[in-house]
Amino acid sequence: MLQLGLPQINVFSKIDKLAEYNSLEFPLDFYVKVQDLQLLLPQIESESDRRLGGNFMRLTECIAEMVENFGLVTYEVLAVEDKQSMISLLEKIDQTNGYIHGTSEIGGDSVWHDASKVRLHNEEDVTLQERWIDHKAHYDALPSTEMSDHFKEHD
Repeated sequence: MLQLGLPQINVFSKIDKLAEYNSLEFPLDFYVKVQDLQLLLPQIESESDRRLGGNFMRLTECIAEMVENFGLVTYEVLAVEDKQSMISLLEKIDQTNGYIHGTSEIGGDSVWHDASKVRLHNEEDVTLQERWIDHKAHYDALPSTEMSDHFKEHD
């Protein structure tokens, strides 16, 4: 049994800058969900210092196995300028701290609950790889396009 003193959230910040760097070996979802870490071992072995030798690789394998077995690590993505990624992260922080949206708040204020339910159309069908690497420009432009169309209709 694992007993962790405090809840934790791991965040890949500046995810919007990722497309500017070299391509990833695996889809972004692979790194965020932290599953099948055994697939990373050959790459780690090829990049590691030979002086560390077999002990380092055995330690790395054991850590990877423990992380997989207990589901200890996952990541959230964050682009500060992207409202939806910020809302998703705040919602995850609230869940981790045990805060649940409800009408028991003073005045029945449900602003955060309502804001966390706002999603781009078909966002549930979009993978992180598509959103932040493959079609980043398209999704970055989407909210402003939708907003400008909305204002044109009401002029």
